[in-house]
Amino acid sequence: MIKVDGKVVSLIEKIRSFVDTGSITAGDFPLGAVCDVIENTLGVSFWGCVGDIGDHGYEKLAALYQEDLADAVERGDMAGCSRLLELYMHTYQALYTILNEDERALRKKPYFKMIMDLGSAYAQVQCRRNREKSAQMAMKEDWALASGHGAVYTYLEAGETLYQPEDIRSQQEYICFTADQEKDGTKDGVWQYRAAEPMEGLNDRQIKSYYRICPHRVLEEYDYSIWVEPSMAVVGDVSRFCKVYGEKNSFLSFPRSEEDCIYQDMAETQMGSDDINICIRKKILQFQKEGYPEHNGLIDHRIMARQHGDKRLQRVLDEWWEETQANWGLEKNLFNYVAWKKSFPFSVCDLFVYSNLYFINKEIDLDLREEY
Repeated sequence: MIKVDGKVVSLIEKIRSFVDTGSITAGDFPLGAVCDVIENTLGVSFWGCVGDIGDHGYEKLAALYQEDLADAVERGDMAGCSRLLELYMHTYQALYTILNEDERALRKKPYFKMIMDLGSAYAQVQCRRNREKSAQMAMKEDWALASGHGAVYTYLEAGETLYQPEDIRSQQEYICFTADQEKDGTKDGVWQYRAAEPMEGLNDRQIKSYYRICPHRVLEEYDYSIWVEPSMAVVGDVSRFCKVYGEKNSFLSFPRSEEDCIYQDMAETQMGSDDINICIRKKILQFQKEGYPEHNGLIDHRIMARQHGDKRLQRVLDEWWEETQANWGLEKNLFNYVAWKKSFPFSVCDLFVYSNLYFINKEIDLDLREEY
């Protein structure tokens, strides 16, 4: 199956996992978004790719799934919803095999909005769950995220592309760290290059992790920072992003769209390496002994906003870096664990990280993006 098909299936599986664990109830089931997915994958647009085969009754599949799913939601039968989603998923995968390459190319057109709608629904559930957890944490301070003197920053490795912001605000400076010493002090559009300090025993990617995790150390002169992975482009007012979604916390990110459970994600991480396998098994055992819960969420560290003056945040970031140094390859899994361990409240927004009013991933599905 083409890449976008895999993403549709993955998102449906995540909705199912939320249903199965009770995180989505009948009252907040994203029925409209799921029905749109079913329509775009098994409805008229699907069968229009394969000549007159729709005249044989296959075009009724989408309506039948939609009606049965709506009935199950109305009855509060979440087990039935999960079963219907699983049946739909396998039906679509099976029927997709009848398409030839030209027909599959025609299927790309409706995918972008469909993935956006379902990804947004998934993000909204993650955001709600995170708010519920943060509300239970004691010693919560009020922080005005993106207040004071701030910087949008990134770290450019060799071979990566630096995208210019489409929305430039005077409140922030734009800083790009790089290992290329010759670029120090030069500019590329609004980006100001700064040479990264060499770190003994660390390669360029590992140094990038340090700069990603520790803005309070590498940007001490700023009150706040917004980390933007090079693959992400700024397309909106990032100060407004912080104010709308910061919720008086000093840390704001997006929820991961692929996974919400550290145990499931780590079990699939770089399983081809014996050293990584050993490290993963040790960490999973450690987390289980400490009582770290399943499905506790995962941030997407491609975008992170932080108010540097929060001492609790500084301690969380320092421990995140220490954990990363001890467990290379698991960096993206460790923030939520450290935040849980230190009872640190933080915010995740209810937007889909791939494309929203503030940021766009410039390196995925560009052919689809141009269609809309």
